Amino acid sequence: MKKKKIGNGLSGCIKNKLKCGCIPTRYYGAQIFLGTQNPNSLEYTKVRVYRRISGCGYGSAYKTIDVRYAKYMNGSFGRGYYLDSGLSEVCLSRGTHYFLIQAVGFDCGKEVTGPIKEIGCVSVRK
Repeated sequence: MKKKKIGNGLSGCIKNKLKCGCIPTRYYGAQIFLGTQNPNSLEYTKVRVYRRISGCGYGSAYKTIDVRYAKYMNGSFGRGYYLDSGLSEVCLSRGTHYFLIQAVGFDCGKEVTGPIKEIGCVSVRK
């Protein structure tokens, strides 16, 4: 089966937030942009988010988001379809955390994935 090129228009960004619970460690907030295409016309239905700490390979998918719930809004990349900005607020351990995204679709029941793209990193000092 020929591999489809999916997820080429997928991009995103990570925002560093400085508070996490009662302890002032850091958590991240992320917003992933889908371009201005209508989610119903995309060749993928999900986006996998990976997280890795500097030096190590990325592990299993940290979170999988359904793109069909993307909302049209004017956000940090301008107007377009955005996935939920609530990739939730998560406490991160010390170090530099890199976030990566990958489009996931299905072709005749087989999973088809796009390239893994790095969308930014968050550094936690304390």
